[in-house]
Amino acid sequence: MEFVDGKAVVVIALVVVIISAAVYISLDGEDHEKGNKDYLADALNAMYEDGDQGYPARLLILGNADLDDDLGEDDLEIVRHVAGLEEYDYVANFMCDANYDGLIDSDDVELLEQMIAKDADGHYTYNDVAYYVDCDFVVSKYHMDWPLHTSNILTQTLQMLMILDIDSIIALDDRCANSDVSRSPDNGTYWKEFAGALDYSDLGSTGSYRQISAEQYLQVAKEYGDGYLTAVMNSRYARNTAYLEKQLDNSTVQLIRIQSWERGAVCNGMLTLGYLFHKYDRAADWVEWHDSYYNAIMDKVAKLTDEERVAAVIAVLSDTDNVSMDTFDMLGVTSGEYQSLKKMGVIDVTHEYLESIGAPATSWSVSVNKETLAEIYRMYHFDFFIGTFSGPYNVGPINSSRPTADVIYDQTKSYLDKYCGKDAVTLQTFGWIYATGPHELAYIAGLANTLYGWTEFDVKKIVNESLEWMGIYDEDGSKGEYFYDYGDIEDSLYWPRLTE
Repeated sequence: MEFVDGKAVVVIALVVVIISAAVYISLDGEDHEKGNKDYLADALNAMYEDGDQGYPARLLILGNADLDDDLGEDDLEIVRHVAGLEEYDYVANFMCDANYDGLIDSDDVELLEQMIAKDADGHYTYNDVAYYVDCDFVVSKYHMDWPLHTSNILTQTLQMLMILDIDSIIALDDRCANSDVSRSPDNGTYWKEFAGALDYSDLGSTGSYRQISAEQYLQVAKEYGDGYLTAVMNSRYARNTAYLEKQLDNSTVQLIRIQSWERGAVCNGMLTLGYLFHKYDRAADWVEWHDSYYNAIMDKVAKLTDEERVAAVIAVLSDTDNVSMDTFDMLGVTSGEYQSLKKMGVIDVTHEYLESIGAPATSWSVSVNKETLAEIYRMYHFDFFIGTFSGPYNVGPINSSRPTADVIYDQTKSYLDKYCGKDAVTLQTFGWIYATGPHELAYIAGLANTLYGWTEFDVKKIVNESLEWMGIYDEDGSKGEYFYDYGDIEDSLYWPRLTE
């Protein structure tokens, strides 16, 4: 918090920026004027590159000047104040720039007055262009007034869409589509998570997440969305898909690169997407539910003594393409699984190792063979090995062609015993579909149980409530196939089991 003329102004302290434009020499030798938005892009990129840096707020809509979880009069007061100053630090106060023109002035005040307005029922009424900070720390634009027809990329964004606005979904990527929809080779049985609530016969296909096609997005928009599509995406770095923005420029297909698994920031993504989709109240209710468990766990973590903390690493044991991996993918900074483990107060062996080999701060994972794992254990020691696999919907028994969780566990345990010592390390495995995204509490509460024995955080209750948020919960088995309760997925979600 910074105080200017006796008033509090929320700032993001990164770099000191000269307000006026400056001239710089580009790599091609030409002179260019560098203005506030250029300095901001540099600062946001520095935030992306910093492995310890989180997003500037949870609600990442420009105009959220006080960096809390809503837009309101407090934001308006700050923007009015900054707009009235003769000088200000643009980068430190960029969230005040509601119209994202590189200035903080009366135009932002006028726009924010519209953005915070609510109807008689307390719902936001703004319905025009909004700017937000996307999952790659890039300020992006979204037309809130265009018809809302959505598609997903991978499982986490589809889970978000099902919670926020299932009726908006018009197409799926092939990771989550069944054979009636899919256009590419089989990606497993992830679709079984969604089939109880979605009518696949009415949905289009956006194709494979491995090779995303702008042409296919445009075709889906034409056939299923009256020309419009909002493709809810992940990071442009995940499959090097930054080309899509340019290819879809000036079309009525919008990309939203939202926080779903990136850096464990699903609450950021839910609130931001909720506002953009006119579903803010639904998103806020979900975040309140999430925080009711998460904050209680973090309160206990904050009280851990150094003697109580445990050393842990996390790695992928099997994934969509590989049933049994000869190497581990040790998860790093940009993965939600790593970030949640780190938040549990563990001695962070993963960070120590990745730093020792000079891995980029933005690494999602680093491949580690079994001999290297033994060396990591010898050098740093770790008490727990947390492993993920493609459960609960893409392993046995739900997917009969894949090994069951206990088989994956036994295989991993055997070489932990061989390379680290018999029973030297406690192994706990999790289905990764519930380790990031809207189901992440199943993982965080599971870690609380596993690492510290905090069984008051009831994983059964949390999983069932998470299923209910998605509309696929079945308490007594009466709803039929593709509806679930904890007992239906327990053995493909946790191994060893966390409940009796």
